Amino acid sequence: MCGIAGMLRRGGGPPPPRDMLQAMTDVISHRGPDAQGSFHDDQISLGHRRLKIIDLSEFGAQPMTSDDGRFTLVYNGEIYNYVELMADLKSAGAIFRSTCDTEVILHLFAREGIACLDRLNGMFALAIWDAHDRVLWLARDRLGIKPLYYLITDRCCVFASEIKGILASGLVDARPDPQAMFQYVSHMYTTGEATFFDGISRLLPGQWISVKPDSVERRWYWDIPVGQRDEFRPKKVASRLRDLLDDATSIRLRSDVPVGAYLSGGMDSSSIVALASKKLENLHTFSIAFDEGPAFDEREHLRLVQKQCGTVHHEITPTPEDFAQALGQTVFWMDEPTVASPTISQYFLSKLARDNVTVALGGQGGDELFGGYYRFFPQYLKHFARRTLQRDVGPGELLKTLGNFIHHLSIVGPGQMSVKMRKHSVMRSLMTPDFAASAYHDQRAFMMDRVEIDDPFERMLYWEVKNYLPGLLHAEDRMSMAVSLESRVPILDHRIVEMAARMPPEQKMRNLVTKSILRQAMKDDLPAPITRRMDKRGTPSPMPIWFRGPLAPLVREILDRPEADGRGVFDPTAAKRIVDDHLTGRKDYGEQVWMLLSVELWHMTFIDQSVADSLGPLTLT
Repeated sequence: MCGIAGMLRRGGGPPPPRDMLQAMTDVISHRGPDAQGSFHDDQISLGHRRLKIIDLSEFGAQPMTSDDGRFTLVYNGEIYNYVELMADLKSAGAIFRSTCDTEVILHLFAREGIACLDRLNGMFALAIWDAHDRVLWLARDRLGIKPLYYLITDRCCVFASEIKGILASGLVDARPDPQAMFQYVSHMYTTGEATFFDGISRLLPGQWISVKPDSVERRWYWDIPVGQRDEFRPKKVASRLRDLLDDATSIRLRSDVPVGAYLSGGMDSSSIVALASKKLENLHTFSIAFDEGPAFDEREHLRLVQKQCGTVHHEITPTPEDFAQALGQTVFWMDEPTVASPTISQYFLSKLARDNVTVALGGQGGDELFGGYYRFFPQYLKHFARRTLQRDVGPGELLKTLGNFIHHLSIVGPGQMSVKMRKHSVMRSLMTPDFAASAYHDQRAFMMDRVEIDDPFERMLYWEVKNYLPGLLHAEDRMSMAVSLESRVPILDHRIVEMAARMPPEQKMRNLVTKSILRQAMKDDLPAPITRRMDKRGTPSPMPIWFRGPLAPLVREILDRPEADGRGVFDPTAAKRIVDDHLTGRKDYGEQVWMLLSVELWHMTFIDQSVADSLGPLTLT
């Protein structure tokens, strides 16, 4: 796990300045505190910050250049099937100096070119310089687990693992991108290439770019398979899924440094812990909990898993004061806001893990692949209604589905089924008419024009994987990398993603039981109370409650600043009403307050101060 940065000179002029590259890698040094390296020629500079995970020797150092001097690679991530790929390459005559996955990529690219991406099972963002053809290749893994940002002009191409690395080059001023901000305010995440920073783009998951002096080419090399079906009975599918999960977990235990796992007490992380603990003795597990009530405390459930699996368990319970001190830091680490307030919980959980291990396995992705959110229910019920009208539903399935629907309503209340839509309506009402009109973007169209999906439930799952999931992965990457921790996500092995896409909706949410096939696959590995749980909590964060108590003065101090009113994004009267209603307890607007804080803190961190000169976390008093 590492941080990468670089600059390619496309037009005439002197070579890229070496001190510019040093500034770019210095600001992302948290991604790789163990070593640094650079490569320079008359057209390109490549920089690397290393977090040593596999082959801790200097033979694994980057940038890494092929024996013939043609290809130079900088890379962030892990290729989990590197052992098998290395064996194939050696049998074909390749000679290795190291035992690391970096050299595997270099050999593969030299033999197969950019098509080698299809053979990589892992998470990665990479840059390869071809000195012979004078072309720079940039690529990102299939699901977007590892980040990569770039700025391309007629004169240069600048890229980095984090946006702050590009800002540190001094080649671009930090200016807001209204369209990206509109997306975040509307949905709590952004889609497509646009970032909060005008002119700086993100490379999308499953894409590569080639940059030459006179051309730029961008292509998809992978997408979720749509319209395909595996014709297997549920029991056989469950067995195949369990085998794939087991293998995906096994290869993600490959490491020359200590490996642990997050544990929340839900199906996803519990499944990974159960499988990993069978292969790694005395597995260390990490959890976060709060004392603000059952909604923020998973200890009852996670201890069932911890006891059965025999893990060495660690817990952390941050205070409101801890959150206040970390708020400015997390905005800086994130580069741009995404998803909701549990981001800070992930930061503290990562710090706890880093005190004990260097690599942590997580359960990210299960909800998006197998239908784990309550907000999926309306779309599944539309699918179910279609089947009912087509007389494809028997009396038993109909009764079980209706019974489970009533059961879910008794747990979460009817409002939870449409809570996301209501939240977004309130968020959009906060924007000034001028800003909304100028920044409007039909987010719903992004990525959907590439596929034809008639079924409403499957269409929503595709949307979630392509749009919402990258926001979650963004937060997990930044919060773990902020403390130099590598986070691995076995459920997002592309083989599992492809298998899930080929399952019919009934296997994912049978009888309205969320993640039905995953529960069946793991029923012999987990305690029954875990596989039978019907409530969905996620990573807890009592911040909305703290906004009404110990954090209320800080909220008002930040949002009452005259500068906040002058941004032109939010209507001051509407924003004040939302904040007052929440802080006084009249209504629950916790997520809206978080969104307002995030946007303002982002402006304070990256716009108000001279970022290129004093790039660093914002200190809140």
